[in-house]
Amino acid sequence: MAIEPYDPCPCGSGNKLKFCCAAIVRDMEKVIGLQNAGQNHQALKQLEALEKDNKDNIWILSMKSIVLLNEQRVEEARTNLDRLLELSPDHAVGIACQAWVRLRLEGYAKAKPVIYRALQRSMQAAPAVISALLQTIANFMEQTGCVLSMRQHMALALRYANPESREQLFVELMELDNDAELPYPLRGVHEMANFEPPEDKEKDYRTAMRLAFLGCFGMAAKMFDDLTESCADSAELHYNAGLCHAWDGDEAPAADALHRAAELFENFDDAVEAETIAQLLDANDSNFSTAIMQSSMQASEISTILTKLDEHPQFVRMHTEEEMASSRSYQVISVEPSEDAVAEDVDFSTLPQILGSVTFMDETSQALAFGMEGEPLEAVRELLSSVAGDLVSDEISEETGDPIEMAVDYLSDVESILRFDRYLGADILPGQVRRLRHRFQTEAIDNVWLQEPQSTLDNQSPTEATGNEELKVALSAAVVALEAQMGRAQMAYDFAGLRDRLQVSSPATITIGDDDAINSFSNMKLFRIDIGQLSDDRMSEVLNRSLVVGESQFLEAVLLEFANRPSIHENVELERVYEGLVNIAIAKMDDEAALDWMHKAKAEVPKAANAFEREVAWVIREAMFRAHDKNDPQLRPLLKDAWNRYGVKLPQLREHLVQICEMHGIQDPPWDTPELVTSASEPAATSGGLWTPGSDSGPAANEGGESKLWVPGQ
Repeated sequence: MAIEPYDPCPCGSGNKLKFCCAAIVRDMEKVIGLQNAGQNHQALKQLEALEKDNKDNIWILSMKSIVLLNEQRVEEARTNLDRLLELSPDHAVGIACQAWVRLRLEGYAKAKPVIYRALQRSMQAAPAVISALLQTIANFMEQTGCVLSMRQHMALALRYANPESREQLFVELMELDNDAELPYPLRGVHEMANFEPPEDKEKDYRTAMRLAFLGCFGMAAKMFDDLTESCADSAELHYNAGLCHAWDGDEAPAADALHRAAELFENFDDAVEAETIAQLLDANDSNFSTAIMQSSMQASEISTILTKLDEHPQFVRMHTEEEMASSRSYQVISVEPSEDAVAEDVDFSTLPQILGSVTFMDETSQALAFGMEGEPLEAVRELLSSVAGDLVSDEISEETGDPIEMAVDYLSDVESILRFDRYLGADILPGQVRRLRHRFQTEAIDNVWLQEPQSTLDNQSPTEATGNEELKVALSAAVVALEAQMGRAQMAYDFAGLRDRLQVSSPATITIGDDDAINSFSNMKLFRIDIGQLSDDRMSEVLNRSLVVGESQFLEAVLLEFANRPSIHENVELERVYEGLVNIAIAKMDDEAALDWMHKAKAEVPKAANAFEREVAWVIREAMFRAHDKNDPQLRPLLKDAWNRYGVKLPQLREHLVQICEMHGIQDPPWDTPELVTSASEPAATSGGLWTPGSDSGPAANEGGESKLWVPGQ
C-alpha cells in the first residue's frame, strides 16, 4: 500500500511525509514489501545500502530493528535500537522493539519495566510489534507453566495483531482453550469482578483497571493490592488482584489473593470458583510438586548397551509408530515381571512399578534417564549402570561438579496420586488396560485422595473435613480441582457420588438473558447455565463453546439437550451429536450407552451425502469397540459381516479387520475368505471418489486413547 505525501511520516517525527522523509519513500516501500513477503535478508541489504546516504535516519533505523529481530539477530538489533533511542527517545516503534529485545535477552522479570513502558506508549503506533512482543511473553509463560498468563497474553496479542497474523493466533488460542491436558478452570476467559470504589479511591481503581486492560498486569496487581489495604473486605478487589498477579505469571501471591477472595465472596459458587483457581495455582507451584527429572549420562558402544538391555527383564523396549532411528527408549521396571497373565482383580501393589525410562541418543552419544525425583530416578540410574557397566558415565557440570540433572515436568499431589505406574506386561490387551486403569484411579481417589490431609482444608483430609461448614467452600473447590486435573478420565469416576459422600452440592444453575454474552463467561460459570431454558439459537452458542472447552460432563448435558429437542434437529447434523455422545459414553465406561448411541448414529447415515462411507465408519467403530471384550457374542458376526459386505468394495478394509483381531487377541477370525486380499493384489474399487482405508489422505483416529487404527469418516 503506497504511502501518501500528506500522511504522517513513518519516522515518527510528527511531520507530513512530503516535508520529512520523502526522498527515501520509494526505497522504503520496497523494503516493506520484501519484509512482508518474508524476504528479510534482501530487506536488510536494501536498508544497509540506504544507510550509507542517510546516516541516522530514524525510519531506516526503526525498520532495520524490526528486520533484525525477525532474523533472530537480537544483539545487532539492540545496538541498532540504542542508536535509534539515543536520537529519538520517545520513538514508539523503538520503544516496542527495545522491550522485545530486552525480553529475549534478559527474561520477563527483568524486562518488565521496559515492557510496561512499551505497552503504554506504543500500542497505537506499533500494534504489530506489540502483538509480537505479547506472543513472545505468552511463549515464555508456556515454558514456565503459567496457563492463565499464557492465555491472557495470547488474547492481547490477538487484539493488536495485523490481519495476516490474526487468523493463526485465533486458531492457537482455540487450541489452548481446547487442551484437555490443562485444568478447565484455568482455560478460557476470566473477567475481572465489578467493584464500586469509594470516591477517594475511584481514580486509583480506574487506573488499575486501565493498566490491566493494557497488559501491565504487575502494575495493576500492585494497585489492587494497595486498594485492599483500605477496602480489606472487598472480595472483588482481592479477586482482581489475584487475576492480575496470575496474568503477570506471579502465581504464589495470585493464589493468596484468590484464597482471600473466596473467604469474602457472599455468593457460594463465586467463592468456590475463586478457591478452585487458587488451589490449582497452588498445585502448579513447583515448591509443592514432585519433579520428573532427567539425568544426562555419556554412553559409548550404544549398540552393545542395547543388546544387554534387550536381554535384561527389567528393561522393556518402548515401540512407537514413528520410532526414530537415532534414538531408542526403554521403560525401567522395579522387578522382573511374572509370566502369569494379569487378572482383572489384581492387587496393584503386587505388580512391577515403572520406575522411569531411559532414552539413548546416537547423535550425541547420550543416555537420558528419566524418573521421579529422589529414589525412583536413582534406581533407574543404578540399574542402568549395573547392566551397562563402564559403557555409561555421569555427565558432570563444569560449574558445580555434580551430575547434570534437570526437572522436565512437575506433578501436583493429585497428579502423583492418579499416576498409573504399574507394568501390566507386553501382551496385555487394550480393553483390559482400559478397565485396569479405571479401577486404579477409582481406588486411588477412594483410598488415598480422600484420606490424605490437604493444606487448604486446615491439614485435614477430605473425609475429615466432611460436614465442617467453615471448610465447605474449600472442600467443594477441592472436588472441582480433582475433577479438572483428571482431564478426560474424569467421566469414568462417579463425582456425583463423591459429592454426596462429602456433603457438598453441585454448583447452582443460573438463568441467562438474551443480552448476556456467553463468550465472556469463565468455564466454571458456563457450566452453571440452565441449558433447558435456552432458545435454540442460544443452545447453538453454548454447544460451540462447550465443544471448544471439551469438558465432558457439561458437553454431555448439552448434547443430550440437542438429542432430546426435536425443534433443533433440522439445524444440526444429528449423527455428529450422537457421535459426541458415543465418545462420552466410552469415557464413562458405559458400554451399553455407547452401543446405543452408535446405533442411533448409524440410523442417521442414510441422510448423509456420503452415506456409504459413514456406514462403513460406524461398522468399523463398533467392531473396534466390541473387540475390547473378545467374548462379546455380537463381535464375530459383526466382523464376518463387515468382511463380506464391505471387503469386496474396500479390499484394504480387510487389512484393518485383521489388525483389530491381532491387536485384541482374537483367535480364528470368522472370515469366509481364508487369505487376506491386499491392495497389492487387488486395487481398491471405490465410487464417487470415496476414500479407501489405507490411503495417505485418511487421518489417524484413536479409539478410547488405545487403538491407532483409522476409522473411515472420522
